[in-house]
Amino acid sequence: MTVRKLPIAETALESLIFGLKNVGTALRLGWFSVLLFIGLWGVAGAVMASAISAETWQNWIDLSQTPPDQLGPEVFSLSSIDMREGGIIARSTLASLLVFASFFVFTPVAVVLSQIASGDRPAPKGVIYWRWGGREWRVIATLFIYMFTILFVMTALTLFSTIMAVSIGNSGDITLSWLPALISIVIFCTTTWVYLRLILVVPAAALENRMNFIEAVGATGGNVFRLFGSFLLLMVLFFFVFIAATLVIFVLSFSFQIALTQTGTATPVGQSIGFLSALLIFLFFGFLIVASQLTSIAWFAKSWAALRQQD
Repeated sequence: MTVRKLPIAETALESLIFGLKNVGTALRLGWFSVLLFIGLWGVAGAVMASAISAETWQNWIDLSQTPPDQLGPEVFSLSSIDMREGGIIARSTLASLLVFASFFVFTPVAVVLSQIASGDRPAPKGVIYWRWGGREWRVIATLFIYMFTILFVMTALTLFSTIMAVSIGNSGDITLSWLPALISIVIFCTTTWVYLRLILVVPAAALENRMNFIEAVGATGGNVFRLFGSFLLLMVLFFFVFIAATLVIFVLSFSFQIALTQTGTATPVGQSIGFLSALLIFLFFGFLIVASQLTSIAWFAKSWAALRQQD
């Protein structure tokens, strides 16, 4: 089987262009997932807040308004936190599960955006997309296996490094003092290599609708440095886009400030200018956040699309 070579610059540039051009599509398909994400975090916060009595909340408010030189050591005592009986452990567990689940509500949107970026399908119509099926659950299962594998490798290498460091320290041989640093470099390089070899297993599951670890790992053979270089190039390109956009926003904000000095902040015109300035900054950073995530999704999808064994 011939392993294809990843086009470094082409993949990075196409991913950046896709990310910048399809922010509207991502928002159209993903707004419901964003609301779910915010809602789950809100419920988690409410669950944790319900475990704390109103009296304790008031005590914390009072303490926040107390001068630092008047605070006593009891402020830092855990026993001074009055939790409601029989609830803190259960509520904190439920809140943690809600926060953990919130990160998976974007799975359907991430999968369909990957398919769009790779050219496997056109963008679905409509103003909401939250389809769950076998493909989405396979992606989550693959992600768990991928994370567990990376964690296992890192833990095993760290344990080996610790054992070697203790052994060298107990031996008292100063001629081996350089060995722990070498081991750390080897661990970093090995972990990075494993990460890059497995980096396409999740997009492969999203695009092929199956857990094909062998094919995904095989596709990265001979492409480890190409993958690293392409992603690094993508980060550099996005950085320049961010700098250019920031300069534009700075010029516009400066123009708004000049207009405010002429009209005054208390006038209706000044208030409108201030509102438009704040709205512009909010939309700018919101656009860049969505574009950065969309660019990353596109890079993974396009990388797999370029390396998969299909005619």
